Amino acid sequence: MADKGLLRIGRNGRRIRYTSQSGHLPSDAITGLSATSSGVIYILDESGRVTRYSSTEGFKPCSGLSGPVVSLCQATDGAGVYFLLESGAVYYLADNGSLPVSVADFKVSVSFLSVAPDGTLYALDSSRNRVLAFSDGKCTTLPPLPEILNTFVLSSSGTLWAGSDKGIFRFSDRKWDFLDLQGILPSSRVVSLYPDAGNRLWIASGRGICCLDVSKSNVSNSEVLFCEETFLPSSIIADHRVLYAGGVRGVAAISLDGSFSMEPWPLPEAEKPSRTGGFPGWLILVVLPLLPLCYFLGRRYVSKPEPEVSNPKDNGKSVAVLPDHQPADPLSDHPLSSTDSSIDTPPVRPRSRRSAASKADSASSNSTLSPDEAFQLLDRLENSEQDTFVLSVYDIIKKSYSDSKLSVEDMAQQLGMTRVHVNRKLQAAQGISPSLLLKAYRMRLAASLLVKNEIPVSEIASKTGFSSSSYFSSAFKDFFGQSPSEYVASKIYLTTLK
Repeated sequence: MADKGLLRIGRNGRRIRYTSQSGHLPSDAITGLSATSSGVIYILDESGRVTRYSSTEGFKPCSGLSGPVVSLCQATDGAGVYFLLESGAVYYLADNGSLPVSVADFKVSVSFLSVAPDGTLYALDSSRNRVLAFSDGKCTTLPPLPEILNTFVLSSSGTLWAGSDKGIFRFSDRKWDFLDLQGILPSSRVVSLYPDAGNRLWIASGRGICCLDVSKSNVSNSEVLFCEETFLPSSIIADHRVLYAGGVRGVAAISLDGSFSMEPWPLPEAEKPSRTGGFPGWLILVVLPLLPLCYFLGRRYVSKPEPEVSNPKDNGKSVAVLPDHQPADPLSDHPLSSTDSSIDTPPVRPRSRRSAASKADSASSNSTLSPDEAFQLLDRLENSEQDTFVLSVYDIIKKSYSDSKLSVEDMAQQLGMTRVHVNRKLQAAQGISPSLLLKAYRMRLAASLLVKNEIPVSEIASKTGFSSSSYFSSAFKDFFGQSPSEYVASKIYLTTLK
């Protein structure tokens, strides 16, 4: 379970990743998995949709459910799956491809479904410190716990085990018994539980895995495995005599005969080929005969520079006449992906005088303002009267800067102009491209929010028109020359000096 799709690791070690981009899944954020005895896998994503996978039919959406699913679990006979809906309703789907059937309704908002050997269904209520049981058409509430639960599980004998941040609880004789894990595990935070057939309880925590012998009243423990690893909620599953636990850095495999290993969790993307040899000699033999041909074609077909002619409007001074065509717009479709790669360098001045259109084209490719210069320009636009066109562009930016899809093309459509025309006019009037002006506006607001430290970086990214926090951090460092954290640290340091 991850936010990068579904990763399948075969017995031969082959890795295949299924994602929404590949068309297999509706979302890459996987929150639940359940498999039946016939090999059918049900995949739950964060939006509550369920995808069914089988080797014969591939990936198919699971239909017939009346609302979003919050949890799923395998039936005790292994031939079907239970689905817990957000409304509290429970559906059962047999493994024969039929439609889901409503079997229970908790009538309240619940989460984390589990089923007992006798068919009793258990779920957590919204407070997460009470367990509800549904059996024979009736819903009962177990005594409340003093802790918020992270997970719970039922053993083959019907014993209910629950994990919290302080340890584990066992429900017996209509009451909860607390088992303190302090001194047993490096971390008391229990995130996943698995009872095996031998009266042993496997526990995955914030640090390490151990196995408790729960057949005795004093609860003896075994060796702690993977004590440096952090494990994920509800991540323990078993296959034959091997137990698997999902961790942040890999998948732990524990054989019930005593052996164990940890397989790293790298992204299943093709590795870049390593350069093991030197420069290939055969390439020299191929390239050398082609050099004379390239030289001849270059002399023959490369165009000569345009001659300089006298322009009467320029007082007889020599001016280069440019070809009458539209140059390619240097701006990409995304409003912040401008080609301002050297933003902290001074503006490049043209060596020769050109017409206004030529100056705009040159500025379009060489518009490089430092953050201070860009912010001074924003202050001038706020506090002084400008050309109507410039104010129209600036008004569009102020109203729509939080839209991550805002582009120069959108600005041009609102102004009834072409993208190239808008770019040239703003360059001629203010010496800045529309995309850089938008970026400066967003960055000034983002810097202000960062220094205030009232909301997280991810929310700042969303408020200032960035589709992700990683893209925001990259753009911020490109603009200021510092990452958001470095920028805040430098501001705090300067404040302490004052």
